[in-house]
Amino acid sequence: DCAPTVSLTYFLPDKRKEGGEYVTKLGEIKEIDAYTRSVVFTDKTAIPIDSVRAITSPIFDSYSFEV
Repeated sequence: DCAPTVSLTYFLPDKRKEGGEYVTKLGEIKEIDAYTRSVVFTDKTAIPIDSVRAITSPIFDSYSFEV
């Protein structure tokens, strides 16, 4: 069982001051956790769904999803 690689861009708030930056995570998604409302990668990185800006992957056949 091989999970497809995705590129997920999300907003990462600055812990010390107001604002933050957009960060892109490349990896394989393990699950979408409905309880914590997060996208969990196989390396256990969890990204809040509400922070996601874009998801791209070859599995989308050149389609990119932006919110």
